[in-house]
Amino acid sequence: MRCARYILVFALLLIASVGGCGGGHEAEIDWKFDLDAALAEARRTNRPLMIDFMAEWCPPCRAMEDSTFNDPDVIQRAASFVTIRIDVDKQREVAIRYNGNARKYGGVGIPNILFMTAGQTRLKHIIGFQGPQQLVAVMDSVLDRFESISHLESGLESIRPADPYNYCSKLASDEFAGRLTGHEGYTAAARWVAGKFGEWGLEPIDSENGYLQAYHAPYTIVDNAEMTLLLPGERRIDLELMEDFIPMLFSDSGDTTAGLVFAGWGIHAPDLGYDDYEGLDVDGKFVLCFRGTPDRENKAFTEHDQHRHRMKTVSDRGALGLIYIYREPLANPNGDWIEGFTPAIISEAAADTILEARNKTSADLKRDLREYGKPLSFPLDAKIHFRVQSTHYPDGVGYNVVGYIRGSDPALEGECLVIGGHLDHCGRHMGLVFAGAQDNASGSATVMEIAEAFSKLTRRPRRPVVFVLFGGEEKGLEGSYYFADNLPARRLLEANLRGMPVYEPRGSIVTLTIPVRAGGRARSSITVERATDEDVADIASSLLDRGEHFQFMPAWTEDVLRSTSRSRGLAAADFMLVRDGTLRAEH
Repeated sequence: MRCARYILVFALLLIASVGGCGGGHEAEIDWKFDLDAALAEARRTNRPLMIDFMAEWCPPCRAMEDSTFNDPDVIQRAASFVTIRIDVDKQREVAIRYNGNARKYGGVGIPNILFMTAGQTRLKHIIGFQGPQQLVAVMDSVLDRFESISHLESGLESIRPADPYNYCSKLASDEFAGRLTGHEGYTAAARWVAGKFGEWGLEPIDSENGYLQAYHAPYTIVDNAEMTLLLPGERRIDLELMEDFIPMLFSDSGDTTAGLVFAGWGIHAPDLGYDDYEGLDVDGKFVLCFRGTPDRENKAFTEHDQHRHRMKTVSDRGALGLIYIYREPLANPNGDWIEGFTPAIISEAAADTILEARNKTSADLKRDLREYGKPLSFPLDAKIHFRVQSTHYPDGVGYNVVGYIRGSDPALEGECLVIGGHLDHCGRHMGLVFAGAQDNASGSATVMEIAEAFSKLTRRPRRPVVFVLFGGEEKGLEGSYYFADNLPARRLLEANLRGMPVYEPRGSIVTLTIPVRAGGRARSSITVERATDEDVADIASSLLDRGEHFQFMPAWTEDVLRSTSRSRGLAAADFMLVRDGTLRAEH
């Protein structure tokens, strides 16, 4: 009996040692041949994919099969991947899609191995014969990289090209009436975006008011307008709205026939030795002028080229309105409503008609102004009849839409990355909707898509990421000024907000602007310009004061770091963080 027990135990041990009565088998790579099934398994098991492109006629492919893929270390590493084998002859469509023939991943010839995530983010692509040790080294590096970025996959997978297109279409639809800040159309758009922020789980920036940061935003709606040129010889020409003229979208109501004077750049700057109004009687008349300055290199003129400054200058002199000469009329709500003041824009063609009596064109006058750099002002023989009917709303309320992702590192809570763009456009006037699809529903849609992607991350970023859609950009950067000057009382935004990077997508352009102190270094993809005071003024007027990011710039930084990347998606650049005036690159 005892002998039988020993025999049974010995038999069981023998069976276990050889793997069963049927005999043992060597371990091997578990190759898959269906790409869709492999992608699904990679998502389910959170593993990267290793795709071996090969062909039966390929000698190096057979050599790798006989040696490399039978190596124990390679087989062991392969268990951490979903492994796929693609015969380029039998699965031609897949080969063309992912292999060198499609040039999508830059590979040529076989054998080659593509490593990618389930979201089809490329990790590594190697070409040619690989020995066991070579392949093991590559597999280890791929696994390390996958570990470092795998938490991004859910965010990346949430980015779908149709989403920003649909967001842009929604924002530019008649439902939001052109999104003029203060108007109910803009408010509806802001509430819709806030609803999306809530849907994605972003935290509201204000516990009481949620995602909406309200501020005073008076606005004007122009109901209808007509303009007629009254020329010498009793000629009368009715101008066509949008083709020949448009009232400035902050114009008061009025119905006036009055004379015209030409006032060059419309600048009164005696302290700079320049005055377009010297000796020119503008009282009770319309003033015709260009936008610009007599010296584009002299940034002291910048203030005088602002709409509000120019309008106040001419209004204080008793003019009925200022009329810009533009290549073509453009909707513009950027200015203050002034009682009894009716400004407008006319086309160069309309201006040329006015100037016919002097045998001049608008191009002639602009050339002379630039060439001689001196005032060129004179009364005109023509008159204008200008009728505008508008309604001003002095108690309008605008909104910034603000949400954020909380950072994971308490030590970095005072450093923030702000991703923003402006939500507003010019509104609905005179029966026309100025939809603003490119400027800036497209940029707003981009910010929204980025916000959703961040919300899907399985691991939070170390620093807080704040998403802002600003109101009032078209009216003079109202919303971004208010945001910078009225920060929510949270530690999140207390430290160094004015010294942080701001990504401002505007259509197909993503601009990154960061102030840094002297000695800051940057990666090769970013340029640092050593700036004198004059350089900083030049940059400020040409770039920094043209977008929402300007409000976050400390005055007179010693260097200005900037990067502009043109692409159809986001700029391919590392995040750059600023704290206490120093620059640091973060991967």
